[in-house]
Order: sequence, then structure tokens, then C-alpha cells
Amino acid sequence: MEDNGACGCGLEGGGRGKGKIDARIKLILFGFALVLIITSKGFRFLSAALAVSVASCLLMKVPFKKFSHRFPEPLFIAGVLFLIKALSGGGPGLVLHLFGLKVYLSRSGIFEGARLGLRVVAAVSALSLLTFSAPFEEILSALEWLKFPRQLVEMAFLAHRYIKVFLADAQAIYHSQKNRLGYSGMGRSLNSFGIMAGSLTIKTFEQAQATSLAMVQRGYNGKLPTGASDIRGYPGRGEFVFAGSALALMALLWIKLQ
Repeated sequence: MEDNGACGCGLEGGGRGKGKIDARIKLILFGFALVLIITSKGFRFLSAALAVSVASCLLMKVPFKKFSHRFPEPLFIAGVLFLIKALSGGGPGLVLHLFGLKVYLSRSGIFEGARLGLRVVAAVSALSLLTFSAPFEEILSALEWLKFPRQLVEMAFLAHRYIKVFLADAQAIYHSQKNRLGYSGMGRSLNSFGIMAGSLTIKTFEQAQATSLAMVQRGYNGKLPTGASDIRGYPGRGEFVFAGSALALMALLWIKLQ
């Protein structure tokens, strides 16, 4: 998740000002939408959820390049799931000739794989809408207010804190390898990528040990100060009306588009 407090629109920031929606309301709407996406059995609702999330981000003036950076990994996962389903499904299907080999793809597997892949992309788009519309600190505060386990909130805080550190390390390793022609061929590219992944894995464990030791030395007592703002009171009446209307609309669409 990124701290994207400058997206500019009525959904921005989760603040309490006029025209803004409380982060707790956004989190509840996201959780409900995620449940509907996971339980949806058809393509139409998943496509509608994806379209609404993308359109909302575009209306918030989120740069397309920044938005698209959220999807390479989910698309890769969706592609792998699609292949697994297509290759392992039963019944009649398609025959592809690849490099002199016959590859059999099940029609039912293709259908299930496409639906599973679309479900992954729709869920990520909904999560992107949440993180672009509310700063990360407000999301943490909303999680705490909604009585999520403290350990999960702290893990999310630490992950947000160090993911950028490891990303910078990965970029430094990648550019160092690239300058030494580490990606000049398929074999060398795979070897370089494996070295980078191994180095980052080792660094992750080392950083975890160092962080744990530093927290103990500084008197960690089981409650990590996340820096999240303290939420007081309840959302306004208008926000409750908006939340109820949105929940009812999502439920209706889920029923109609199955």
C-alpha cells in the first residue's frame, strides 16, 4: 500500500471534512465488495466490479502509470492460475501444437481459469481503489477502531515501512546486474533473477532479526506505535446513508449479475 493522500476528489483522504467519506466507511465497503467478488460465480459481476474500480480511480485523477503498476504481479498470478486450470481440467477441449508437442486444454478448465483470473484482478482493483482514496495511516486507524487484531495491524505497518526499502535494494541489485550484462540472454537473465531473489530473501531475514532486536532494546511491550491518527466519534449520518445505499447496490448487482 502506498500513502496516496493527493489524489483529489470527494473520495480522497477519508477525512471528516465536507464531501469526504470516513476511512472506516471505505474499509467496510471494501470488505463487503471483496466478499462479493470472492463468492461471485459469474463473469458479469466481476467485470462490473473491475470496471467500477478502474473508473473510480480515473475519476480521482490517479495517473494511469501509477495505477497500472499495481497489476503486473496479479496478472502473472492470474495467468498461472489460468494455465493450471486449463491444463488440469477434464472433458473435451482444445489441442495446441507447441514446439512439436501437443498441449491439451480443457474447455471447462479454460472457463474456470478465466473466472479465477478475473476474480484476482477485480479484487486487486478494489484494493487499489481503497488505497488510492485513503492515506495508509487512516486505514490503520480504521482497522484499529474496528477491533482488528493488533498483531495484524502492526504487521501491516511494518510491511508498509520496509517494502520501499526492499524495493530500493532490488532496484540497486537489478541495475548492478544489468550494467554487467546480467540480462543479456534468457539463461543469464534467469540466473541473475535467482541471485537477486536469493539476496533479497536473505536480507529480509536479516532485517527482521535486526528490527526485532531494536524493538526489544527500545522497550517494546507488545504495542507498536504505528503513527496512525486517533479516530474519535462515529461517521456522520450522511456517511451511514451513503454506506447503506452502496452496500444495497452492490448486493443487488451481485444477485442480478450471477
